[in-house]
Amino acid sequence: MKKSILSLCLLAGVAGTAFAQNTFPTNGSAGIGTAAPDASAILEMQSTAKGMLVPRMTKAQRDAIATPATGLMIYQTNGTSGFYYFSGSSWSAISTKGANKSLSNLTAPTSINAELLPEADNSINLGSAALSWKDLYIDGVGYLGSAAKVGNFTGTPQTGMIRWSGTDFQGYNGTAWVSLTASGVGAETDPEVGANTTSFIPRWNGTALVTGLIQDNGSKIGINKAP
Repeated sequence: MKKSILSLCLLAGVAGTAFAQNTFPTNGSAGIGTAAPDASAILEMQSTAKGMLVPRMTKAQRDAIATPATGLMIYQTNGTSGFYYFSGSSWSAISTKGANKSLSNLTAPTSINAELLPEADNSINLGSAALSWKDLYIDGVGYLGSAAKVGNFTGTPQTGMIRWSGTDFQGYNGTAWVSLTASGVGAETDPEVGANTTSFIPRWNGTALVTGLIQDNGSKIGINKAP
């Protein structure tokens, strides 16, 4: 009977030891690969041939960790693999995965060596009516819409805006969209023959070139009457 009790006590002791938390040393610093660990580190490892291997697991295994401590780190092997740490409320990648689309890590001035494209066609603005960019410098061709996107502007137009209507360029004059290629507005027509009326010098009436009050017979000019 005494032997049985002793055996049970020894078994309980071994089991307790197997599941106990190891806390060596109780103070100071521990070193692996060095006999003189840095005093500011609880653990220092030195090696020129080996690295440190943290626990590797899947995302499901990571999320199954009960009550993870803030700062706990693992290496995730599936999905968006990489090193993750627990921030106290969620798991976060140690380094940013993918592009920082908010550009929150940029400092001015920043050179961007990449094409800037919206996530969806005709969905993102560059500037606004309240906050506009100052100057635009481009080398090459500038496109203002296309014939396939006529009428895609649905906001409130601002004076000075330019758009492509599908047949010509239009500018907003504060009241309406007007053609920038109509006769007299950016037209390449010679003003001397713009009205195509014999002996008359055309005049601009605010909308187009029309027959004027000035007549020219080739040698004389008459105002409001034939010379």
